[in-house]
Amino acid sequence: MDPTADTVMITDIAAANVAANWKVGSSTAAPTLSSWTMDMSPNGDSKFVEFTFNQPVLKAQMTVANVSVAKNDATAAQALTGTATQTGYNKIKVTALTAAVVNGINTAASIKTSAGSAYTAVLAGTFMKSIDGNANSAAVANFGAPTFTADTTAPKIVSAVGVNGMASNTAIAITYDDYMTVAVHAATNYTATTGDTATVADGDGDGAVGLVGNLLTAGDTPWTNGDTLLAKSTVVDIAGNAIDITKDTITFTNAAAAATDDNNTID
Repeated sequence: MDPTADTVMITDIAAANVAANWKVGSSTAAPTLSSWTMDMSPNGDSKFVEFTFNQPVLKAQMTVANVSVAKNDATAAQALTGTATQTGYNKIKVTALTAAVVNGINTAASIKTSAGSAYTAVLAGTFMKSIDGNANSAAVANFGAPTFTADTTAPKIVSAVGVNGMASNTAIAITYDDYMTVAVHAATNYTATTGDTATVADGDGDGAVGLVGNLLTAGDTPWTNGDTLLAKSTVVDIAGNAIDITKDTITFTNAAAAATDDNNTID
């Protein structure tokens, strides 16, 4: 049998009687990358990179860490980590990109303001193997630009928990739907509205911190029911998008049970 056409993949089982849904390729030839897409517009780990190859491939033969996203001159390369999903007979999508990976890509070129031409893919020779696992794709030092969607999506607060009783010098953990910067740990980036002297103090954390910001309660008295905490516009995600004003305020409706996030509303 001709080794260049010894493999068939069905792309749509429900319409297997349509010839166009059967794709023929090689199980032994090394795949080559045809194009790629990078979409940074979804928040958090829904951001993704997708790769399209010249022939049928299997996600099991892809080593995600052996491809990097770099500045268009192939510098400042950020290796990918994430979850590979087969999205077509010749397509593999990598999702669940970590905060560190997204921050690294943003360091190479702004994921908010750049065009696709600002990026390139750097491929190691073991990035993708043939279906039989014996032939490696070739190394490519500068593949070229992706189809690109920028991150212009404002982050939102999705939940918050405190310590039951909300006494002074106890933790407040605020979860966002996107990867945030150290701004989420700084008391100056929040406004506390309370009926007493309760305020917030800086929490811990540095670098690209991911989805959770940490603060401490402060002042001489505990927080009480109905006290609120507003994230200011200086609370930003890695791309630099400011907090969505429709989901920027936490109301502690039951301070005695603030460790239960259902008791803390987000508006």
